[in-house]
Amino acid sequence: MISERHLAQGFSAFWQELLPLLTPRFVRLFNEGYVKQVHDHHTFEIEPLPVGIENDHPAIVAEMAFFLAQISHQRSISISDACMSHEICTSAANRAIRLVEEYEGKKPESKVELSEREMTEAIEVAVRYDFLYLEFQKDDQIEFSPRVPGTGFIPSCCGDISIGQTLLEVKTVNRNLSGKDIRQLIIYLALQASTGQRRWPSAGFFNPRRGIMAEFTVDPILFRLSGGKTASQVFDELVAFASTRDVHFESAF
Repeated sequence: MISERHLAQGFSAFWQELLPLLTPRFVRLFNEGYVKQVHDHHTFEIEPLPVGIENDHPAIVAEMAFFLAQISHQRSISISDACMSHEICTSAANRAIRLVEEYEGKKPESKVELSEREMTEAIEVAVRYDFLYLEFQKDDQIEFSPRVPGTGFIPSCCGDISIGQTLLEVKTVNRNLSGKDIRQLIIYLALQASTGQRRWPSAGFFNPRRGIMAEFTVDPILFRLSGGKTASQVFDELVAFASTRDVHFESAF
């Protein structure tokens, strides 16, 4: 089995054929044209939150922030209230540590423990999810980690956040969005569409650390990137490729 992340990072020949216009130039224009600042409750743009100089585990901090937001939503409490709970913070930190260990495919020589400053930074990142919700309608349904089915060599997996009819991928990083980020999001959309019913006509990204988001309508973007194919054609070709048995993994690019 190959994860959706590996599919998004490799198989350059396949992606070149499927989405020939997903080029560095398009990615640059996407960052310039679609990315916008998120606003707080007072409609002020929220400022970027740099990685702290004492943050030795930025990936774990990012995942902890995500789990804090997820737990607060599941328990129907504010993120601020969730962050005041030692039990919730500890649970979120432990889940984040386990997840990052799984991503890295190995366990550290000694148990990772986040410092007080790292825990504080995770909380500072987490509260920014509240500002993301303000960018959507109040009655839009929010779902963390929506499951999408697997196919072929891709196992079932989860997106990050579904809000209304939009699937959002969270990227808590200091860099701009990349081609592999866009490809990963398209994989989720294709896998979900393989059920026979498209759930997300729009998609995008949220970066709580930089205080930015991007949202786009899926069909015209795929029409442009594929050189004229419909979204259904793109999804069908992607799923068909993932169902092929004779594939060889290429290095990430």
